[in-house]
Amino acid sequence: MANLFDTTNAATTEPKNIVAGDRLIWKRTDLNADYANSAYTLKYSARLEGTGSTEIEITASASGSDYLIEVASAVTANYAAGTYRWQAYITRSSDSQRLTLDSGTFEVVANRDAATTDPRSHPRIMVEKIEAVLEGRAGGDVASYSINGRSLTKIAIPELMEWRDRYRDGKIVGWKHRVVGGSAIGYTNPGRLKKSGGKDVLVMAGSEVPNYGIPNWMAVDPGIALPPHNIVAQMESNIIYGLSQSIKEQVTLENGAVQQSNFHDYEVFRMADVPNVEVKVMPQGGAYAPCDRRDGIATDGGRGRQCRARP
Repeated sequence: MANLFDTTNAATTEPKNIVAGDRLIWKRTDLNADYANSAYTLKYSARLEGTGSTEIEITASASGSDYLIEVASAVTANYAAGTYRWQAYITRSSDSQRLTLDSGTFEVVANRDAATTDPRSHPRIMVEKIEAVLEGRAGGDVASYSINGRSLTKIAIPELMEWRDRYRDGKIVGWKHRVVGGSAIGYTNPGRLKKSGGKDVLVMAGSEVPNYGIPNWMAVDPGIALPPHNIVAQMESNIIYGLSQSIKEQVTLENGAVQQSNFHDYEVFRMADVPNVEVKVMPQGGAYAPCDRRDGIATDGGRGRQCRARP
């Protein structure tokens, strides 16, 4: 393992997870050709989801031709735990004009050496609470009662079991192995699949194409599949549109104007680019049930590619 206190070993991408109280360091080596650090300043602003008033601001420093982002342990110790949405800005020193170059999310994790909060995730807490209720209900025989015109009906056991299973399955509890051997699992919400009853749809995708990690098979569990051939076509188009947007499509701006005018200079996936794709619609009551969560997972285990307009 490289010595991570040495700036030469710093990561060249933004972190996905930050432990409060840990020294934070990364660098951007891809900006100097267009934005020399002698004439520009790189800053990051991140705000905590659920409360926009909690902000983390970081200003990069010049390190040779790179932008170095470094935050001391004493500073990160005060970071509130949670998910943050960040944006990276480049500012021209001559006139303070600013451009947004990048964006993403990171998770601040509590420092277990100092934090006294429950280390369990919210879903795991909910699973254990529901199981405790089920255990207590197992010996009870009263589902509802009424006193002086006031009534109380307890949540039915099947409903409690359904909620427990929803929390326990998939991303809702936090998979330990979401990406294994080039295969990934996640949720999607295809708005046009009306037959899914408004539920999110569980999708598994795998890759055997090394160049881009292109998924060439997919298993989808939408619940009741009506009609299944339409769902297959929808999933195939999801793969193709996603690949096209991630790998080929690009909008460039010059003096504030979009340079592309039509498909001759806005490149999209063509027939020759599309791999052989196999889609399997799971029968009703398959391995997974429709879920009410969403997740986007890259088959290489990293964060999903982000689409952006390049200045």
